[in-house]
Amino acid sequence: MRRLVLSLVLSGLVTAGCGSGSSQTTTRGETEPDRQPPSRSDYLSVADAICANHRSRREDLENQARELGPIGSERAAGQIARLLRQEGENRAAEIRELEGLEVPPADAAALASMLRPLRDQLQVIDEWARAYDELDSGAIRRLQIRLGAITSKADRRARAYGFDVCGRA
Repeated sequence: MRRLVLSLVLSGLVTAGCGSGSSQTTTRGETEPDRQPPSRSDYLSVADAICANHRSRREDLENQARELGPIGSERAAGQIARLLRQEGENRAAEIRELEGLEVPPADAAALASMLRPLRDQLQVIDEWARAYDELDSGAIRRLQIRLGAITSKADRRARAYGFDVCGRA
């Protein structure tokens, strides 16, 4: 059950978000007065690269969870909570990176709508980690279901916008 739960969490997190960890910043200089905002395809390309990077991090955490085996102790539950917190940090970085991208002006509302479920997932992941800390099996199950619903919403929105990597489990 723990494998299913963490796999759903981490996979669901993939569908909900994207992130690359790029440290490059672009500034508008006086030498570029006619610079155009990015096109949708340019935005999708950069955002999908961000998603691919964070997906890789999620997959690493998922592999660590699989190696733990069944959750049969307080110690194992604590390790799952730690992995969930790491995924929360990964998700927060992903959201910051996506929010830092210049968006095509016509798509700003659609992209803001797509990011909302990612923030919701971040909150659920934090609550889920606490439920594992407290060994609250009822809360663990409720949060798993809640995260699945949020993930589904994020997936639909990402696919509707045209992402190739973001929004894919």
